[in-house]
Amino acid sequence: MSEAGRLDEAETFCPQCGYSLRGIASAARCPECGLEIDRAGFSGTRIPWAYRRHIGRARGYWRTVWLATVRPGRLALEASKPVSYRDALRFRVVTCGVLTVAFCGLLLAVMAWYGSAGFLTVITPNHIAGLIMYNRTQVADPPRWLLSVAMPWEAGATLPGVLPAAVFVALVLVTGVASYAFHPRRLPVVLQNRTVALNHYACAPLAFLPIPAGALVAVAVMRQMALDEPTKGFPPLIRFLSIVGWAGAISIGFLLLRATLVLLRRTTRARLFKLVMVGLALPVAWALCAVIALVGVPWVAGLVRLMVTSLGS
Repeated sequence: MSEAGRLDEAETFCPQCGYSLRGIASAARCPECGLEIDRAGFSGTRIPWAYRRHIGRARGYWRTVWLATVRPGRLALEASKPVSYRDALRFRVVTCGVLTVAFCGLLLAVMAWYGSAGFLTVITPNHIAGLIMYNRTQVADPPRWLLSVAMPWEAGATLPGVLPAAVFVALVLVTGVASYAFHPRRLPVVLQNRTVALNHYACAPLAFLPIPAGALVAVAVMRQMALDEPTKGFPPLIRFLSIVGWAGAISIGFLLLRATLVLLRRTTRARLFKLVMVGLALPVAWALCAVIALVGVPWVAGLVRLMVTSLGS
């Protein structure tokens, strides 16, 4: 890295107004807003993930999850000093990987219950396509294009590992789509890079997603076992798990949106109009990213599988 690049990386900004403090090392207060400058606080980051090699990876990860989930405003203050983009990106990738592993665990539990064959498959071959063909002979008449979409998707979803890969891609897209709002041109390039890096930590609330997901899977399995009948004595437990599942999922979505918007407001000084627009657009963007990955990845894999199979027959 060049000398200029190192100087830019070490440049500090006022945590309150974003004013560059380069060249005024002797000043005790920010010339723009008058905030007292804590020079000692600029000596190192307060993000626990940056010290994972010293305090342990698990402890550094969960402390950072707690910081970004509960105190995103404090995390936003890190934009005033150097932020490691590599560390932030690695935190996001680790979060996506942990959630994918949790998904595989839930999937294996469902497979064990239903006695599914194969490795990491959730449906049996020709199940969806056969269901569509059956419905076409009944009152309902699904559109013809639905079969063209369902057959390749089903062929891909029944391949080992395709659904977990689709979940990982969906998580990567969902946790990265907000970064487009974190580099307004009015900010210095150095500050833009730091805000984008801090945005990667906004995915932290998703680390709690396996809790409501596990509760909802348990509800589905218990209902499949007909344990929701009043004579079995399990309806109260099923209702409790349902509340935990849905309330937990909604809360995690809210915390994810809150962390993103707080970081956006504190790091880029975004105005109310932009915050409202981003807050309305993000849930839609997350849904589109999830659909694109969860439908697109199995569909492409299935299309390739069908083409290879047809060539070999």
